[in-house]
Parts: sequence; C-alpha cells; structure tokens
Amino acid sequence: MASTSSKTYCTDRDLQDVFPGVSGFDLKRRLYNWRLGLTNFYDSTLDIYYLNNTGEVTELFFDGSKCHKITFNTTETTQLKSVLSAAETGSVDVDSAGALGINDIIKIDDEYMRLTAANPEVTPHTMTAATPGTNRGLFGTQVQTHAIDASIYKIVDSDVDLGDSTSASDVPSMIYDSSLDLLLTIIDTKDPNNHIIEAGDDWETIKTRFRQKASRLIESRLDAKLTKDIWYDREKNYPDIVVRLTALETIILLLSAQEPNNEFLESFKSERNELLDGLNNGTIVLPSMRTKDASEGSIRTVSVATASDLIPVELIGNYNGGGYELLKVFIDTGENGVIGTAKMTVHGKSSTKLKDGTQVLIDSEIIDGDYQHLGVGSLYIRWGGDDVTTAICTAADEYEIELYARNLGTSVAINHGTIHLTRR
Repeated sequence: MASTSSKTYCTDRDLQDVFPGVSGFDLKRRLYNWRLGLTNFYDSTLDIYYLNNTGEVTELFFDGSKCHKITFNTTETTQLKSVLSAAETGSVDVDSAGALGINDIIKIDDEYMRLTAANPEVTPHTMTAATPGTNRGLFGTQVQTHAIDASIYKIVDSDVDLGDSTSASDVPSMIYDSSLDLLLTIIDTKDPNNHIIEAGDDWETIKTRFRQKASRLIESRLDAKLTKDIWYDREKNYPDIVVRLTALETIILLLSAQEPNNEFLESFKSERNELLDGLNNGTIVLPSMRTKDASEGSIRTVSVATASDLIPVELIGNYNGGGYELLKVFIDTGENGVIGTAKMTVHGKSSTKLKDGTQVLIDSEIIDGDYQHLGVGSLYIRWGGDDVTTAICTAADEYEIELYARNLGTSVAINHGTIHLTRR
C-alpha cells in the first residue's frame, strides 16, 4: 500500500474503547513566563504579551479553549521610500500608506513596531512609529536602521484582527512568527501568567495524524499477503482485529510521545505484538481471507427477530460449484414456528446476480433439526436452539451463506473449523 495513504483503520471511539484515558495525552505543552509587550495599545483593555523561543506553535489554548488564530502575513504590504534610522521617532516615507492604520503592528526586517499614525492622503505617504522602546523594537526585537525599499509587513491589522473593548472575546488571539520563533497573544485585561496557556495541535488533528501513522505502521508490520485483505466489508467496517491493532498502535504512539514511562505501555505493546504474530503466522485469520474450509461456508445473520431462538447452528459438506456463491436462507411469511413446523427457503445465484429470487434451490422445506441439504454441492445445514422443542423462528428471519469454490485455493494454509457465525 502507498505510504502516502490517508486511510485509517480505527476511529476516535475505538481509541476510547481501548484506553478510556486517551484524552489526557493530547500532547499539549504549557507555556510560562509571558512578558507584557504593549498595554492598552488599542483601547483601554487590549494588551499584547509575548514569548520568545517557544518552538513552533500551530494552535494556542487558553484555559482549554482554542485561541483565535491570526494568520502570519508573509506578503509584503508596502516598502520604505526612505531610510528609517534606529533613532527615528517621527514620520517616514513609504510607497503607499493606504493599507496601514493606527495601531497596526508591522514588521520591517526583524523589528516589530506599532503605528501611531498613517497618512495615505499626504504626499509623500507617511507612517509614524515613534519612540524607540515604546512603539519600536517591540516583543524583544532590536531597534534597527532599515534601508530604502525594505519590505513592510502588516502583522496585526487593527481593523480586522481586533475588536474594541466592548466586543473583545474572553478567549485571546494568537500569532506565531516562525522566522523569529516569537509568539504573541492579544488578550483583554488578563495576565496569561495567571491562566493555563498551552501550545499544541487541535486534539482532533492530533488523533487523525496518529491514527494515520498507526495505520501505515500496521500495514508495514503485516505480511505482504495480508495487507491486500484489509478491505471494508459490505457495511464499510474494517476487520475487528485490524481495528483493534490500529487503535493499540495509536495509543502506543501517543503515550510514547508524551509519557514514555507510562505503566500501561508494556501491556498495550504485548497485546499488539500478540495480534501481529497471530496474523502473520496464520493462527488469526482476516474475514476476507480464504481458508481451507472456505468451501464449507460461513453463515451471516442478515435480519432476525429478537424473539427468534431457532437458528442455523452448523454447516457440513462442501460447495462444489464454480467461483463465488452467496445463498439466501430465510423463513417465508407464515412459515415461522418450531422444529417440525417451521419452513426454510434457499435462493442461489443466477447468471446476473447473487441471491436471485428466481433461483429457488430449496422451496419451503420443513426444518427438522437434522442435516438438511442446501441445494448446492454436498452442503448441509442444521438448525437448533436452547430447547429444540420450543425454540422458534419468525417470518422474514434471514441469513446468508458465503461460499468459495474448492478450486479457488486458499490465502492461508490452516484450517479453522466448520462454521463462522457473524452478525451482518
């Protein structure tokens, strides 16, 4: 299978079933020692705090709630029309000030500034980022001299990215500058040092990524002849054994990433290895694999009334036909009852479709509790219940029997019994 596949063999619910405490391993890391960069910079409440050297931050969480993410701007807004010296406290000419506004946060080279004025109607266009240390050299950056034609990037748009004091959210905004490894949070009257601020991916994103990674790992650890058998069944479910394996591998990856000494890791690894070994040595068989007994048939429950307890319990013999067969075994309307009165009907395949109602192999035959021929090859079925005298079946109870011709061969060299009863 392609290594770039995004197919996953388990769901979030499957992870929860394997390890109910999985949500505690969301890989978030807490950030400490925030510094105040600007106070009341936009109105009477909004402040900007910052951290240097945080490492990449794709999402920020404030007391468990995801912060609003301002996308870092990598597109040049305008350019300097004249040199901006490190000592400049007044206006500077720019090519165009039309996209700039008061309280915008801009970046020139590696210096952050806040604009205190922008005059697009004045020729030449000007902007003002006055007072080094107050509105220049912000967030731990250095006040620098910037050359003519230096690019200006608008990082925070005060009109778009900020609300006024009456509309500011309880959850702050965040922006991350990967080139400077600088994280900013814009927050309303709160000190982030008094709250739980965590960096990390969204939990759903993390689970999806790890489930995909686990799925690729499981494929790589299975014998090559097995990976082709990992397909949806007709209800779009993957084999339970593969689901369990993938969920185990996902949990192992999550725990190893955050808590490698976790006490549960060894037991999860042990179960995973046992299942992998079973699949690879043939003692565990995927439902889609043909074994030596594939011609003996597998019964699936299609639709059975809750009250029904007279059911197929055994198949013997072999299917001697060609290719693939899927028999429909059902109780006709009005033919329900106990052994001795209930009747079964069997439909087989035609030249155009499986379980064709026109291909009646067995027509309303009384169920007698002994082995009864199914109308194909030497294949027989036996019905039974907890009490063979009172067990009943119900009109419209339906089963199907899947058969492979003996000459198709097998995909595993091991026999695993005579009947597989599963619910469809």
